[in-house]
Amino acid sequence: MTANRTTGNEMAPSTSGPAPDLSELKFRTFAELLETWAREHGPDVILHLLSDSNPNKSLDVTYRDLYDRARAKAAALQERGVRKGEKVVLVLPTGIEFVACFFGTVLAGAVPVPAYPPFGLGKLDEYLDRLVGIVTDSEAVAVCTTRAVFGVIGQALARMPGLRDVYVASQLVGDVARFTPVALEAEDTVLLQYTSGSTGTQKGVELSHRNILSNLHGIGLGVEVREGVDVGACWLPLCHDMGLIGCLLWCSYWRVALVLMSPQAFIGDPKRWLWGIHKYRVTLSPAPNFAYDICARRIPEEDVAGLDLSSWRVAFNGAEPVSFISLDAFSARFGAHGFKRTALFPVYGLAEDSLAAAFPVPGADVVI
Repeated sequence: MTANRTTGNEMAPSTSGPAPDLSELKFRTFAELLETWAREHGPDVILHLLSDSNPNKSLDVTYRDLYDRARAKAAALQERGVRKGEKVVLVLPTGIEFVACFFGTVLAGAVPVPAYPPFGLGKLDEYLDRLVGIVTDSEAVAVCTTRAVFGVIGQALARMPGLRDVYVASQLVGDVARFTPVALEAEDTVLLQYTSGSTGTQKGVELSHRNILSNLHGIGLGVEVREGVDVGACWLPLCHDMGLIGCLLWCSYWRVALVLMSPQAFIGDPKRWLWGIHKYRVTLSPAPNFAYDICARRIPEEDVAGLDLSSWRVAFNGAEPVSFISLDAFSARFGAHGFKRTALFPVYGLAEDSLAAAFPVPGADVVI
């Protein structure tokens, strides 16, 4: 291990109340979560994966389908010699391959390490330096990526001597029948989450099943979640803790159907986020402050004619400084489209705390 490594277990307990006892949590591990929901709610949809090219097209994934896909990935990793506790870096965009590979790595007992894929060929040397740093620091044995990025990573293999394999995610499919369940404990590491690096060099934070499940449980209590009723929407990168833990894993824990779109889809056409909330009657959705500002100031009124945001009861705003001017502009602009000002929900979190650290009171007006 290197000096940069920190662990979520070292954080002081919250002063807002006692940390949830493990006996209060729904599950001890994510493997138990996946198996239980697949068995009890197999036909229910957990993910609506929206197409980048066609906003009216989606891949709907059920709990049973997700569990089967994850076990197929886990079987393939086991066949390739990946063992419990070994790190696998995921260099994948938002999509079913990221979700399946993430959960498949967990089921295999290995530890996923999410990393941003390159966006185009600009600053490629800088990107590879960053990726080499993550692979080396995490002591990863494998990288899982897309066919397109496979060749890019190949340019830096000589700088990552500890790496055994680079996999193309779409080809990483094993026989579910040959998957061997791994004995997992609540204190086992389930994720190596790298900090954003906004205040210095990126640092890896080791998070256990219990770390994250406790945080997911607390988030649910904090937003007064309605299990099986609430609907989430997210376009945040799944490589970032707010997108991965705050959206994908949180929705999985509380059985909240998740509408998932890529960051590129939002940046290219911000109104797609709002129309996704409209179409699926989304109740909870997060974004950094800049997204609220863009929607308030740059989307033409004719592009939101008929838009209904009345279902949206918690609009998380985090991951960067929160501006009251932006919040005020957003609520003023979209109040005419059913958005309630009391839905505004500025939050604070950090990877070293598994994610969520501070919430306001749900349904209250913003306090400045």
